[in-house]
Amino acid sequence: MLGLCAALVIFYSLASLLRGNVLPVLIALGAALLIVNQLEVFSNVSGQPVLVNAGFQYILPLTFIAFYYVATCGLREYFVNTLLAYAFAYTAFYFAMAVLYQLHILPPILLEPLVLTDIERGERLFNYTGASTFAWFVFLSRIRTSFSVQNAVGALIAGAAIVLSLSRVFILVIAIVSIFEMLNFKTLTIRRICLSVLYLATLTYLYGFLDPKWNPFDIFSSDSSGGARAEEYDVARLLLHGNLLYGVGIPATTLDLGFVTGNEFFAASDLGTLGIWFDWGLVGFALFLVGCHIITRAARGAGQFHRALFLTGAFIVAYSVLAPLPFYPSGAIYFAALLGIWLSRPAHRLFQTREVQPI
Repeated sequence: MLGLCAALVIFYSLASLLRGNVLPVLIALGAALLIVNQLEVFSNVSGQPVLVNAGFQYILPLTFIAFYYVATCGLREYFVNTLLAYAFAYTAFYFAMAVLYQLHILPPILLEPLVLTDIERGERLFNYTGASTFAWFVFLSRIRTSFSVQNAVGALIAGAAIVLSLSRVFILVIAIVSIFEMLNFKTLTIRRICLSVLYLATLTYLYGFLDPKWNPFDIFSSDSSGGARAEEYDVARLLLHGNLLYGVGIPATTLDLGFVTGNEFFAASDLGTLGIWFDWGLVGFALFLVGCHIITRAARGAGQFHRALFLTGAFIVAYSVLAPLPFYPSGAIYFAALLGIWLSRPAHRLFQTREVQPI
């Protein structure tokens, strides 16, 4: 699957070059070089050999070049509709599997790789966050414009899948963004709120470099998830002190990362924007913030899906307080879609700030 994504990136990069569209190709090339560089950085930090093919697991954000090309062909709404079909198919499948698993109808061994466990919530199934989120916001937008049984059922399935994920922050952020939408908050207002939350959280993480006693997760340390993040924060801060510019780099496997952190369960993606710095260095950190500004802009040209795409982007940015979705599998495809749509607009309109009202 990841090899296919790499092939798509190469194919659409060449196709874009043949049409004289250089900018998106340069962005994709720069991102690919960043991946290779961070693999090398991790090799230097850990003493492990460089495995270039390990970079394929980080290639999903680069698929923006495929979305860009299709969008410039006037097929924005078509490809987003295809994206919805896959998102809802996954969401409905997840809903069915989660219900069957909770009722102990399915043998646990069948879903063992997807099972997450902690003390407070027990066992739950991993949820591909981006797909469920996009499906939910599409049906929410449709219900608000033209209520139908089909749309109501779609929203019910997507909402139930989100709740069955038992991911507390995920559910909370989805609920808040949905309330903003139902209260008719303007695009610019939602954008400013989500970006402000992201920057406030980032400053909270960075304050720990000024005060070594500070750990933003200590307040949640009585919770197993919060306690694990508190430990990860201390480890990440210690390692970043010696690797401020390039971070620690991206590992080929979590086992390799365990050799560096001393914790085989360490996940930089648990630490929000600090995790981005840890994995991708200051260059990746800056690109991540730029990307967050882009995906919280109105997705003009996406037809009936423009509002759902915008809300998905707003959610991704707000949720990146804890899980930086744009650079990781759970949200990378939707980040790529939003980036591709934005880049496909005429150059003089890329930074246009004219307000778009909710449908």
